[in-house]
Amino acid sequence: MKRLVVIIAILVINAGYCKEYQPLTGKEKKEFLQVYKSIVEAYKGGNYSIVQKFSPEIIEKYEAIMLDSKSEDLRPKYKEISDILVNSKRLFIRDSLMQLIYQKHKLQKNSECADGYQDLFAFIDKEGVFDSLKKKETPHLYECIVKMYEENPSYATFEKIDHYRYSNREYIEKIRKKIENEFEDKLLKLSSEMNVDTLLDFKQKYPGVLQSDIESLLEKAKDKYRLSILRKINPGSVKAYYDKFGGPNDELELALERNMYDKFDKEKSKDNAEDYQYRFPKGKRIEIINNYLRIQTNVAMPDSAISRPIR
Repeated sequence: MKRLVVIIAILVINAGYCKEYQPLTGKEKKEFLQVYKSIVEAYKGGNYSIVQKFSPEIIEKYEAIMLDSKSEDLRPKYKEISDILVNSKRLFIRDSLMQLIYQKHKLQKNSECADGYQDLFAFIDKEGVFDSLKKKETPHLYECIVKMYEENPSYATFEKIDHYRYSNREYIEKIRKKIENEFEDKLLKLSSEMNVDTLLDFKQKYPGVLQSDIESLLEKAKDKYRLSILRKINPGSVKAYYDKFGGPNDELELALERNMYDKFDKEKSKDNAEDYQYRFPKGKRIEIINNYLRIQTNVAMPDSAISRPIR
């Protein structure tokens, strides 16, 4: 192989560049034929990297062949080198992808092996060649997919193989039915518990699974959770609700404002007044709160809220 590289390199260097069109001399034609022979030898020997390295340079250096009428007999060989260059790129990519797949398969890295097959089959479809190779390797891809799921039978694994462009659809549908049956059992448990956190956790882990059922249960659990907050409302519980579902919620805001004012009104505490002022700077009873705080400090205070955390 090294000898072949040296021969091609010497021939290409000796040929020189045809910067302007000039008919090939007899010597140059002989050199081209030698280069052609070496390129074909490298191509047939599977040395595609050599072909890719030298062919573009050769095509450029001998482009006069396509213009020189006296070199017409060399044109088929010139065109053949061009075709060899295109094919060698395809073959080089094909062999590189196959080598990577075999390495992963040998190491029993089935997920990476299946990923490699996705790249290989996409390349084959794009190039429109090597269909027989795709047909031959398809059972091996299916084998990788089955082992993937057997090694880690999680929903995340199922999602991955389900999203594969090239996959064993029959096997995937079999797994899908199994998972759906398991989820039906889980749904019964979720329905009996009606727990907001459990439902939210399920929705996050399994996006799109039993979506309408989960959303319906979540709405009911949300109402139940909201009512439990209203029965014993405080700033912390309202914040927890907003962290889960977003906010503000008008009903919770009105109830919290009323609760915080009632607490102030009952205890007449400066801390309670400041808590209300911070949480509801434009609340319905903010005038009363501000007046109380002015009296307490005997200092005129602006209507804007004091920036302080809720205790």
